[in-house]
Amino acid sequence: MSAVAASAQTTYNRWDARPPAAVAKPTRPAATPTKKDTATTVVLASAEGKTMTVECLPVSLDGQQAFNTYVAKRLKKPKGPRQRGTVQVTFTVLVSGTVSGAHVKPGNGLCPAYDAALLEVISGLPAFSPGGCNGNKRAMEVTYPYQFE
Repeated sequence: MSAVAASAQTTYNRWDARPPAAVAKPTRPAATPTKKDTATTVVLASAEGKTMTVECLPVSLDGQQAFNTYVAKRLKKPKGPRQRGTVQVTFTVLVSGTVSGAHVKPGNGLCPAYDAALLEVISGLPAFSPGGCNGNKRAMEVTYPYQFE
């Protein structure tokens, strides 16, 4: 072995043997408690140019994750060629929390068999918490996109 290679090897071993330098932990400011809002405020614009303040959007009583699980478990993919894509279903959540008037948005379907299978599941959804506007409960339309893979 040459003298240069031996020197480089010795230098490397000395460097490797040094203990690592201590790392200082950054200090974080104390967390300030915040008040959680139970209502979400959203301003929507209609086609006529009017605006509407929505205080509470319709939501599934069990939460969004449970809603997605419900749809995925009950959806039966139709027989035939496998399709991939997104189907957008629009339905109305009534003041009572029930789902009504489910239909596929025009131009946002995959094929009639897949659209019908998703509509069957959406029509049988459990109760929702109804949405409201300016403190009053009212029927609201919801669009749900489902990705077929």
